[in-house]
Amino acid sequence: GTLEEDPKEWDWESTYQRLLEASPELQVANTRIRRAQALIRRQEAQRIPNLLAQVGVAHDNASGDEVASVVLGIPLPLFNRNQGNIRAACAEYSRSVQDVNRLKLGLRNRLAVVFRDYQQADYQVERYTKDILLIARENLNLTEEGYKQGEFDFLRLLTARRTYYETSLRYVDSLIELRQAEVLLSGLLLTGGLDNVR
Repeated sequence: GTLEEDPKEWDWESTYQRLLEASPELQVANTRIRRAQALIRRQEAQRIPNLLAQVGVAHDNASGDEVASVVLGIPLPLFNRNQGNIRAACAEYSRSVQDVNRLKLGLRNRLAVVFRDYQQADYQVERYTKDILLIARENLNLTEEGYKQGEFDFLRLLTARRTYYETSLRYVDSLIELRQAEVLLSGLLLTGGLDNVR
């Protein structure tokens, strides 16, 4: 692509809503909430004891009879009603919910920084294209014309050229900042995908 494409217009609210709906970070955090809810249901179900059954067949050598026996039992949870595991599961659920809230606030903060950078870069690009580059180019043209007619010395011509090229480089830098902010906004603020995994 080229740096000098028309920038896409970004709206704060729609960008934030899209980020909340599609952020992989939030999806992982919401999965932790669902896992914690399932753990609560599991721990509450384990509070109810299971029925124990035992069937046995034996041979009585003294009488020569075959003996069958059936034993049914149910443990009574008088002292252990799985309260500790239920509380731990509830605490994990609460932590997961707070983690989602923390993550939403963090995403909003990161989006605000990137959105501010985008708006500043967009403003700079607009200023360079509408004012600064035109003035620098006009100054260079007038200085070159004055040098050809002998009104300016070579040092003044070099200064005008250096000013124009430095202005052009700053314009390119602002275009790069604009494109980087656009990539972050369109990429759901995800960065570091090519970094080494630790």
